[in-house]
Amino acid sequence: MNFRTDINGLRAIAVIAVVIFHFNKDWLPGGFAGVDVFFVISGFLMTSIIIRGLKADNLSVVNFYFARANRIIPPLFILCMACLVFGFFFLIPFDYQILSQHVKSSAGFFSNATYMSEAGYFDSASHDKWLLHTWSLSVEWQFYIIYPILLLALSRLFSLSTLPRAVITLSIFSFILCVIASIYLPETSFYSLTTRAWEMLLGGVAFFYPISLKQKQRSALNLVGMSLIVVSYLILNGNDTWPGTLTLFPVLGACLIIMANNKRSFISRNIFVQKTGTFSYSLYLWHWPVYVALNYFQYEGVIYSIIGIVISFILGIISYYIIEKKLVFNYKDLSWFQYSIHPTVIFTLIAISVASSIQYYQGLPERFSPDLQLSFSQIASSPLRDKCHSKKKDYIPPSEACTYFGEDIKWAVLGDSHTIEIAYALAKAVEEDNEGIKHYSFSGCIPSYKQDKNFSRCATWTNDAVEDISNIGSIENVVINYRYSRALFGDIDQFYPELGDEKDDSSRTMMTQSLKMMIDDIAKNKKNVYVFLPIPELQERIPKLLSHEYTHNLTQFNNINGTSYDYYLRRNDYILNFFKNEKFADNVKLIDSANLFCDELTCYAMIDGVPLYFDDDHPSIKGAEQLIDSILKDHQQQSTSLQDN
Repeated sequence: MNFRTDINGLRAIAVIAVVIFHFNKDWLPGGFAGVDVFFVISGFLMTSIIIRGLKADNLSVVNFYFARANRIIPPLFILCMACLVFGFFFLIPFDYQILSQHVKSSAGFFSNATYMSEAGYFDSASHDKWLLHTWSLSVEWQFYIIYPILLLALSRLFSLSTLPRAVITLSIFSFILCVIASIYLPETSFYSLTTRAWEMLLGGVAFFYPISLKQKQRSALNLVGMSLIVVSYLILNGNDTWPGTLTLFPVLGACLIIMANNKRSFISRNIFVQKTGTFSYSLYLWHWPVYVALNYFQYEGVIYSIIGIVISFILGIISYYIIEKKLVFNYKDLSWFQYSIHPTVIFTLIAISVASSIQYYQGLPERFSPDLQLSFSQIASSPLRDKCHSKKKDYIPPSEACTYFGEDIKWAVLGDSHTIEIAYALAKAVEEDNEGIKHYSFSGCIPSYKQDKNFSRCATWTNDAVEDISNIGSIENVVINYRYSRALFGDIDQFYPELGDEKDDSSRTMMTQSLKMMIDDIAKNKKNVYVFLPIPELQERIPKLLSHEYTHNLTQFNNINGTSYDYYLRRNDYILNFFKNEKFADNVKLIDSANLFCDELTCYAMIDGVPLYFDDDHPSIKGAEQLIDSILKDHQQQSTSLQDN
């Protein structure tokens, strides 16, 4: 196939959109659709390579793989190693361990699966993931692995003439899966090969069905295709369901441009566009870590966005001329042993091995002073978090809730995921008295007591949990905790420094009424009910706050600001007023966590070198120990009083 200037220009239009979107979403809110354009291009080119090989009866699947590896792996390897070197000097162990995990999955081309299990692509937490953008490379590589084998098998079983229809059928099937999954499993739909394959397959369709056009018709078709892509870039945003039906706009736009084959278009004849298309892969690789680095060091604003884009272009150009053009290795007519020691294989094994070692040694904490190592080690969640916590995917009925340590179950802890560390810390504290606890928690569950089971699975679980607590006669004390602000107003990372306003007044009233009934009913049957007032939330994850502090103070730090006390009061005004104005039974005790984590000006992420959280809102085990201190003091006073009497 002759060099296609129109496709090279299309690469440029795609990568420029992605770069602009990442550095400033306001400039191009739908720029993320550039990735979908890349998928179409890849599908078209791979189909053309495979079909030419099949028609000539000389297709070598192994050579196909190594040809792709020659282009993709060397620049990716250098990027991964550069990130690890950077992390060694600037990242705390927690973040360095995560980075090493991501390097391993990126080098092994399964990073899409890794990120699928983590936060969504558009979430704020994604801005701390240095290699998040490699998810698309993993999807493409997985496609490269399967696609030639599939087409080869179909051509042998049937004929070459059946391949176009097969590709169309597969693309329709993948598209249907994509639309359905985007509604019910959005993270899976975004990152999965099965729901992204249709975009690459449509590129194959564009190859199978070329059209012969006059120049005016080529120009018109090119204009239609470009309009679809540009409109996508301008009107779409991260709140849209993606991928889904809207993805048809950039995908079909890219297909039309490829089918038009217009060598006289702007993207075909513009020198800047052509040069950008040439080093588009290297530019794509380097721009995201540059963005994350600026975000990491808190360089924000329009000026830094422009600087970041310029740096990305410079690094992309350097990477292209020094790595892409130079590190090209022979891959034809090799023995199996030569294939096994091929430089691309060695690069992959080195990256995975180094990253695995860093991950195994927990981010190399020995790089830091003993005091800092201690602080880092205390950013810890409960070791029983995964085992004992109910989620939508891993539902644990309340009757099967975990019991901790002691044989005599006198305590119950009830709430959402923010009770987990509190339950663990409490259980460890009362274990010496041979008192055990039963731990009831459901991720993201709002107080929905006495709501109909059809309301939500959370409502069913809550009703069953309260019933189970009431039926266990040995339970005397119940601890209740929820992240009320998220249930009432939405995640802090979506709105900070604003308060958020995701819910309406009726849903807020429903929640507080359910909470009141739940507390009242439990209080009727139990000796003590301890209810935590809202635990302060941080504006950033504590590892990131610690990293920022470390970069400014390389020796030692003790107290780290999390957010302002004023923001805490404003954010939680609704629920604080609820607790202030409602009347509860005498055996209901309200625990003011802000008194423990805040002073009159600041709510802290770390106090006296002890991290109070393990992310931006969940208390660490050490933080939970401080939270339960007032509960234990009250319990001890009651025990002493009974002994005196």
